[in-house]
Amino acid sequence: MPLIVLSKTPGIDDDTQDYTQRQLMWNRSLQAQLATLSTNSKWITAEHSGHNIQIDDPGLVIQAVLQILDALKR
Repeated sequence: MPLIVLSKTPGIDDDTQDYTQRQLMWNRSLQAQLATLSTNSKWITAEHSGHNIQIDDPGLVIQAVLQILDALKR
């Protein structure tokens, strides 16, 4: 099953959430684990994007969806 994990840019939006460095590392660890749930996966960190990747970088989200659809056709 194809899987793409999209993550925000580290450091963006972190101040507004009062994240500690430990929480950020834990969150990144969970994202890395999520990407291992499929042998056909990618983990992509959005450039210059906060938590709302669909708003900050909609092209990346569209590209990820198209990649998933393309992988499903194979």
